[in-house]
Amino acid sequence: MFLSIRYFFVTFFLLRFASSLSQVILNEIMFDPVADEPEWIELHNPTDHQIDLQGWRIADADTSRKIIIADTVAIFPLSGFVVVSEDSSILNRFPFLQDQVYVPKAFPRLNNDFDTVFLFDSSGILIEYVAYGNNQCGGNGISIERISPRVSADDPTNWSPCVSIEGATPGGQNSVWTSTILPNATLSVCPNPFSPDNDGFEDVTEITYHLPVKIAHVNLHIYDVHGRRIRTFMGGTMSGSQGSIYWDGRDDQGRESSMGIYIIFLEALESMAGEVLTVKRTVVLGGKL
Repeated sequence: MFLSIRYFFVTFFLLRFASSLSQVILNEIMFDPVADEPEWIELHNPTDHQIDLQGWRIADADTSRKIIIADTVAIFPLSGFVVVSEDSSILNRFPFLQDQVYVPKAFPRLNNDFDTVFLFDSSGILIEYVAYGNNQCGGNGISIERISPRVSADDPTNWSPCVSIEGATPGGQNSVWTSTILPNATLSVCPNPFSPDNDGFEDVTEITYHLPVKIAHVNLHIYDVHGRRIRTFMGGTMSGSQGSIYWDGRDDQGRESSMGIYIIFLEALESMAGEVLTVKRTVVLGGKL
């Protein structure tokens, strides 16, 4: 009976976690347009349902100045794209965007060298952010595009300069887009459950991954059951086909996590082929009986 209840809750939390990952995403950024053209940020709805953008906000590195995208009902269609633009002059170059452009009352001033773009939902919860800079190139009328919607926005290896002759692809699929998922990856956790209570027994858990590629950029995130990311390992660093990470039950700020179920989410980008891998498992953080 206990096992059945446990599996029920694990399945329920995984479904909630998958839902949290299927939010609106940052998809393309024009931070350095040609003369007389506006800066803009493209959003993508990769889900199979509509999302109301009313009250959603964007910001640059100055997050105290969050800009409302739409202050009235703004239905974002499933699998759709919208562009949040500095002004409506974007339509001079891309007139087909007529029904996909939002021009807020203000717009973040995006720096041409280094900056960060943040996306918040209507409740003020941070959905995603991307810190761009020289490692993504772009600029001089060339946007930066997200390679895969299934790899985090904050992974610098998941962004690339647009390769379209137009220099940008607002309102449509990115020129560098890929959805390829690599097969046969494994993610194991031992011990599971573990109890980081400093008694010298099962205080850490070993997270081991095996990838079907020789080299990849790897991120490993740990989420709580509400879909909030509490810990990140590796940060897009280069890895071989296998590796291990040890988690002591603490978050990125060094705070002890509560007892409960957590989701381990690994994502790897094989840059040469543009292939993407994602895999997840659950781990239980327990305590003394």
